[in-house]
Amino acid sequence: MAYGSVVEYGRFQEVGNVFPNEMAYGYTLGGVNWGVLLVFYTLYTGLVAGTYLVAFLSLGLNNARYHRVAGLSLILALSFILAAPLFPLAELRQPQRALSILTRPHLSPSETYPGVSPISLLAIVYPLLLVVTILLVVFTFRAEASRRAAETGRLWYKILSLGMGSSEASLRRDLRVAGILVSIGLILAVLFASYVGFLLVATKARVLWIDATIPIHFVASGILSGAALVAIAYYIVAKLASGRAVDNGTIRGLGWVMLWALLTGLGLDIVSESARAYHGFFPPGLETYGSEVLMPSLRVAYYAITAVILVLLLVSQLKTKPWLVLLASLLSMIQVAIYRWLAVIPAQLLSRTNAGVLHYSVEAHEARLVVGVVAATIFLATILAWILPWGSGHLARARHLGASQGGDA
Repeated sequence: MAYGSVVEYGRFQEVGNVFPNEMAYGYTLGGVNWGVLLVFYTLYTGLVAGTYLVAFLSLGLNNARYHRVAGLSLILALSFILAAPLFPLAELRQPQRALSILTRPHLSPSETYPGVSPISLLAIVYPLLLVVTILLVVFTFRAEASRRAAETGRLWYKILSLGMGSSEASLRRDLRVAGILVSIGLILAVLFASYVGFLLVATKARVLWIDATIPIHFVASGILSGAALVAIAYYIVAKLASGRAVDNGTIRGLGWVMLWALLTGLGLDIVSESARAYHGFFPPGLETYGSEVLMPSLRVAYYAITAVILVLLLVSQLKTKPWLVLLASLLSMIQVAIYRWLAVIPAQLLSRTNAGVLHYSVEAHEARLVVGVVAATIFLATILAWILPWGSGHLARARHLGASQGGDA
């Protein structure tokens, strides 16, 4: 038996025919179990992949365009890796059991648990990614930290230098190790960004999540947002902190990364929308409530912003205007946030009766948690930027690799 018409309780609104256990009784029995905290978690995992890719282009492929932002990208990547688990931890009703994912992952069937948990992938990927990233940061900045330790005598530079010198031979060795580590880290970062999409696809009870393009789209949108955030951070540091001019080659290179990621995501959108139209998006009896689930205004905004970003990036490649890439970067962050919302929330609004929908609104405590975690991430990135010698270290690396760029950013 299902309830009909419109029923309101707490933050949920049931429209049409829904099962009684999909109504909210002080806590969520059904409906939207993954709220805005999980939306931001997927955003953070994507930012890890995007910032890692920028670092890989410099350290792994020796592309001189990205030498100036390689160190900054590593700082952002490490900050997001450390802060990302705070979102699902805040979402858990029993956070003290969170470590069970790492200590007792269900990687293979057993007598007590015949299934395999999809989230067990996190127990492998996250610790490896964290260790690889820390080692990558050490080997990337070690030689510069050794030089600064000799000049300033500061303790953290001595610790980061590992007690070794900053000779040309040691710098070359560090760069070879960093190139291997950043390649391994990029693979792990891609898995970290896509595994949440894999979890959605594995949840076959949700019609909107039966889409094989979701994990790939998570990676593409993550690369777009990561490159956009690096461009914004680099512009702030170069223009405001140090007062130096923004390097056009670096900005243009980040624009290329954003452009290819945007085109990839747009292609996946076309494939996904075409598949839904071909197979029939809604089960019988749900067409009346389609506007509630589809959120047409938000989807129109998503595609409109995508079109504006595409135009800005294409024009920026022709006229080489840094402010165009900066504007496109700001819009890209908004576009990716909208996509993550559309990927996570609407699928949960479909009732299991296939004849009704639910309504979700962000609660005040969720908004406060989001603001708190974002503020903690900014604080962490600022501390790392203050401790790590990224300002001149990446330029020293660029000179050593034979790049033609000079000056300090």
